[in-house]
Amino acid sequence: MANNYTQFSEMIPCETKEQQEWLPRELAVAVEFDDGERVSACEFEADGKDVWIYSKDSGDLGALADH
Repeated sequence: MANNYTQFSEMIPCETKEQQEWLPRELAVAVEFDDGERVSACEFEADGKDVWIYSKDSGDLGALADH
């Protein structure tokens, strides 16, 4: 079976520091594989007032959108 890797990058503007802290907490989703391993669906990084949501290797947009 082929490996299908999903990379993405999105900058989300935040008006306040509270929003910037809330966003990663609210969207922190762990994906569980058949073998029980849990990995994060994406990465988060603060950039000024914005939050950068991205995946360098293999993100799970479905899990992120469902959350």
